[in-house]
Amino acid sequence: SRILVFVAQVTAVKSGLILIIDEDSWSRQCLRSILTAGGYEVQDADSLEHGRECLSRACADLVILEASLAANTGKARAWRKFAAKSQVALIAVGKRNSEQEEISALESGVDDYIGTPFSAPRLLARVAAVLRRIPKSAGKKEQVVVQLEDRQIDLGSHHISSNGRQIRLTPKECELLHYFFANPNTPISYAELLEAVWGPDYSAEAGYIRVFVRQLRRKLEPDPAHPRYLLTEPWVGYKFAMPASRDSANS
Repeated sequence: SRILVFVAQVTAVKSGLILIIDEDSWSRQCLRSILTAGGYEVQDADSLEHGRECLSRACADLVILEASLAANTGKARAWRKFAAKSQVALIAVGKRNSEQEEISALESGVDDYIGTPFSAPRLLARVAAVLRRIPKSAGKKEQVVVQLEDRQIDLGSHHISSNGRQIRLTPKECELLHYFFANPNTPISYAELLEAVWGPDYSAEAGYIRVFVRQLRRKLEPDPAHPRYLLTEPWVGYKFAMPASRDSANS
């Protein structure tokens, strides 16, 4: 679907390379105009295959893709696996009132979802919020490894090892886990999690937390339907119950 935007005067922000993937040329042009005016270097592609070619030639900081391309199909899964190796952040753009599309996009591994129509300042603010958190997500400052029964969680490599199987963690999942590990056995409110992981502009996006916690439980918990570690705190938020025999390493 076409992207409808309210164009407004924008101010320059921190530079970076952004790759736009959208089959609609008008949508790509709108996004390019806003992002270029915001101080970013921009490339665009009209398909996932073209996007993969672009990403293999240049180290993009962020990929913005049309939400339908983030659907849980074999082609999209293969593309996201390739993108994950580049540690690139992902933002999906889709319909504002389509809750199912938003949930599907978040569950597919994107870091953020922006519904159309949107203003130029809103898009730039969301882009800046995601880009600000890339260094922490990549684990460059601190390596954290936590052992939970047969699962070893390595935030530095963005993987969970379980019985010889590697389970990938998205950058945003790593950042959320990092915050839980830094505040073990403590109830944390939705608002605190949103501000710490997504930023102050996301205070009304409690649905984000629920989607990501559900994803993490599938990867962490022996029985996701009866969580042992990532616990719900009624009327508050969540708590990570760290085992007493915690095996972690920081360097």
